Amino acid sequence: MFCQQHGFDRVRRASILAQLDDMLQRIRRIQTEPTTLTVTRIENDLLLDWTTSNVRLPLPEPKITSSPRDVGSSSQALPIISLYSRVRASGFRFSDEPALQVLHLERPHPRETMCGDMALVARHAGVVRLVVADGLGHGPAAREAAEVAIRWLKASQAESLEEAVLAAHEQTAATRGATLGMAELDLKTLTVSATTVGNVRVGIYQTTGRLWAPCGTDAVLGHGRGSFHGKLDVRVEKQQLTPGALLLLFSDGLASQLRLPFQRPQSLEELATTLFSNFSVASDDATLLMLSTSR
Repeated sequence: MFCQQHGFDRVRRASILAQLDDMLQRIRRIQTEPTTLTVTRIENDLLLDWTTSNVRLPLPEPKITSSPRDVGSSSQALPIISLYSRVRASGFRFSDEPALQVLHLERPHPRETMCGDMALVARHAGVVRLVVADGLGHGPAAREAAEVAIRWLKASQAESLEEAVLAAHEQTAATRGATLGMAELDLKTLTVSATTVGNVRVGIYQTTGRLWAPCGTDAVLGHGRGSFHGKLDVRVEKQQLTPGALLLLFSDGLASQLRLPFQRPQSLEELATTLFSNFSVASDDATLLMLSTSR
């Protein structure tokens, strides 16, 4: 009915329904609670996105807590799966770019109910913009800082990366500040333009590990350092997204040594949950944003 209302012909409707069916099959492998699936008209395209408040994660590997001289002791840390019991997940796919998928996982600090990280997935004029903002600390004040940054980055999506970051930097000054990772993918050339402010990681990953990461700026959004003559020094770098590679953005709630597994799961959803389980840090909010252009 939605496709008919917006004038899509039978061939286009069949393609969209096939994508929805594929999404549902993928979601069922990881969901543990009801999922909201939304179809939105964007210019001449449809955005298919889903959200669930609790996903099924693989059990993390147990970590040895005893010292080397205590070898033989049965003292081991139990898997910290309880910390991940409320991981929120969402996924995005555009109907005219069926191979383009974006996955987003987040969870708050174990002692908080509100996540201090926020993410943005936005498409404008042939470009997909991805953002992870990490409010300093955790809890409501961290969330406020991340929200302000994301709000201004979304409002300025028609601007260049540098101008968008500078606008967010100015507006975030009234908050405790945030760190930031931001990337844009040109859908025609598959060129990634990216920058970071602080310790949010952005990188292109493949089986062999991380292939590329922008240099970024050692600063805090809204509060300075890393400045040039009083102005935040925004360093934007570019790199080609090669076939089979993934674009990842993640906050410091995931370990910086994050690497893809040697045997990659079949679906992007399963890969994202594996990474989140294996590299999530117990003492902070955690956010992972992952983009793939391969089926």
